[in-house]
Amino acid sequence: MTNKATYATQCFHCGDAVPGAEIEFNGHIFCCQGCKGAYHIITENNLCSYYDIEQSPGNQVKNYTDPTEFAYLDEKSVKKRLLQFTDGEVAKVSLKLPQIHCSSCIWLLENLNRLNKGILSSRVNFSSKTIHLSYNEQKTSLRSVVELLAGFGYVPEINLDSSNDKKPNTQNRALYYKIGLAGFCFGNIMLMSFPEYIGVSGDFKAEFVSLFRWLNVLLVLPVLFYSASDYLQSAINAVKTGILNLDVPIVLGMAALFFRSLYEVISGSGQGYFDSLVGFIFFLLLGKLFQARTYRHLSFERDFKSFFPLAVLKKQDQETKPCPVTELQVADIIVVKNDQIIPCDSLLLSANAQIDYSFVTGEAEPSAQKMGDTLYAGGRLAGPSVELLVEKRVENGYLAELWRSNKNRTSSQLSAMADTVGKYFTIAILIVSTFTLLYWWWADPSKAILSFTSVLIVACPCALALSIPFTTGTAMRWLSKSGFFLKHSSVVEKLAQINHLVFDKTGTLTESKKARVHYEGLSIDGIEKELSAVVQQSSHPLSRQIANFLGNNTHRQSLDSFVEYPGKGIEASLNRSTYRLGSSEFIQGGKTRNTSTEVHLEVDGTYYGCFRIAIAYRKGLKKLVDQLTSLYKMSLLSGDSSKEKEYLQQVFGLGKELKFNQSPHDKELFIKELRQQGNVVAMVGDGLNDAGALLESDLGVSITEDVNNFTPASDIIAKAEVLTKLPTILRFSKKAMHIIYVAFAISFAYNIIGLSFAMQGVLSPVVSAILMPLSSITVVLFTTMSTSLLAKKMQLT
Repeated sequence: MTNKATYATQCFHCGDAVPGAEIEFNGHIFCCQGCKGAYHIITENNLCSYYDIEQSPGNQVKNYTDPTEFAYLDEKSVKKRLLQFTDGEVAKVSLKLPQIHCSSCIWLLENLNRLNKGILSSRVNFSSKTIHLSYNEQKTSLRSVVELLAGFGYVPEINLDSSNDKKPNTQNRALYYKIGLAGFCFGNIMLMSFPEYIGVSGDFKAEFVSLFRWLNVLLVLPVLFYSASDYLQSAINAVKTGILNLDVPIVLGMAALFFRSLYEVISGSGQGYFDSLVGFIFFLLLGKLFQARTYRHLSFERDFKSFFPLAVLKKQDQETKPCPVTELQVADIIVVKNDQIIPCDSLLLSANAQIDYSFVTGEAEPSAQKMGDTLYAGGRLAGPSVELLVEKRVENGYLAELWRSNKNRTSSQLSAMADTVGKYFTIAILIVSTFTLLYWWWADPSKAILSFTSVLIVACPCALALSIPFTTGTAMRWLSKSGFFLKHSSVVEKLAQINHLVFDKTGTLTESKKARVHYEGLSIDGIEKELSAVVQQSSHPLSRQIANFLGNNTHRQSLDSFVEYPGKGIEASLNRSTYRLGSSEFIQGGKTRNTSTEVHLEVDGTYYGCFRIAIAYRKGLKKLVDQLTSLYKMSLLSGDSSKEKEYLQQVFGLGKELKFNQSPHDKELFIKELRQQGNVVAMVGDGLNDAGALLESDLGVSITEDVNNFTPASDIIAKAEVLTKLPTILRFSKKAMHIIYVAFAISFAYNIIGLSFAMQGVLSPVVSAILMPLSSITVVLFTTMSTSLLAKKMQLT
């Protein structure tokens, strides 16, 4: 019988727990040979102050025993896609390093030139977790630089999407151009109107007055037809389709202000109100930019290229060498290894293969394929390497088509309500303005045009249009500070509508890093390396915990075969032995003895024993559930067995639906049934096995230990440590909606008061033009300040 004490001490380099045998060097303890090697390099190069900045600042280092792992970086075509600049001597490259987490990381990475003399400079952008490198190609290579980074635990995120041929975000760039143009013209129009503001006379000749007025006309044209083009186009489309939205009255107000001003300039009766018109457009565009910038730093809908390798092994003349996936042609033969994603639709040339399509479909069971079958892009190989014949190029494959056809499922009822209000608001304004024109044409024709234009200008629902983006944008900013990153502003509204919460268990309510592992059974001292190699192939949380327990400092070995059965266990062949780990039902002879989570082990048909894993639930779980229970319906879905049911029943209380042994498909069906019953459902999960349920729910919340790591498609990415703030965030979202309703009321009150004066003919267009942007500013200040004060009061951060 083998008993191992777990978490005896911490690694001096990375701070992780040291399971199993300790590695001692120079008076310090390390968890693996990689961390020891990193420490050795740092001390050899007199960089010891690295450890003075923070305690245990490093990352756990994976051993790269395969010398060809980064060989593809020597290929000219690959380097061409990655390098931002090269003249044959100096090269520049930017690499994504998700592992950057503290000031020590920055210090070490910006001193790489002391570790590799070929590196000229390195600069870290902490917010984007990116390093910008310059190096001398005569002294070092891109491959050597990447291997150096990987040797310290900073493995660059290099995939097809990280190459430098990405198209710029032309939409955001165009918005900046429009704002810049509107701001430039706004300032210059005010400057040229200044003499008339203060009533300058005398030497200020009439021809200069006329010149400045016509210059204002020229300056307003590009703002109206370029900066405001989106609003103009939207209004035109709305009129064509007969579905009026808020942009229609906004454009009517712009048109009334423009033509009234143009009439005054042509007739010489006044200077017009071009400054108010351009200022109004400028503030509208600022609101749009404010909303966009709140979630710019996170990618919620990652492109399929983000998951594909930059290069794949291509077989040619009985040899294999790296080839960029974008250069693969139909009829090429490629080699895909275990756990790699198939980059393009291909024909299987090997005898058989096990393909996991859960990444694409959410289905749990691996698909058994035989020679001649078509394997689709996005499938992940589970087992020995296979040879494939390319049938379609990467951009024409199934996964690429799936991504292109995937529409944004998030919709906003609030925006729909605003459009409905805008429709009837527009109709009402047209009726009121027409009535005003006819009345004054009969009573006093001199006031008819003045009153008509005043009504259209003062009734512009700009405040109504700005209240939504500024409130939700501010809410998104505060939520991101608290660790909840929203995909879209409409998610704030959806949060306020939720009435049923569904939680996953493992990785969501539990903390894998704090779990305690204990082995009981026959001695595994002679097979620890092989066993470690087997469990390292699985991404399941329990497999990762066992790998840490065994000490994943052993060399990664190539398996003869590997199959993972979701919800059951894994089976692998290595060195002519067969290893099976999994549930009691999966392993012959395995018997459950207590309520802890157990992973049983069988080697060559002989039952060895089991790993008992004492699950550590997140701190404050009971308080979290208690706060939510009184306000929401709640359910629990878990792919694990029901061993923890008794404890979880105490946490959730009687009457709550707790389901165990749930496959990914079962979770998805459960969510679908809840929605069919009229519930607005939020699914809170963490892994790919929750992907189907997250997509099926009205609101998907993906819990992650690191927001930069891969997360399933979801509406919210939340840091695991702030899960207990969920009740506060749900209350905050409801109150944010109340702020919008109050802003709507302010906007309507302003319009009613303004219209009452405009219809009487006592409100001139100039006063109307001043009130129009003033009302917008008032609403912007009210929504922004109210939302910020609410966030501070509720202590979101």
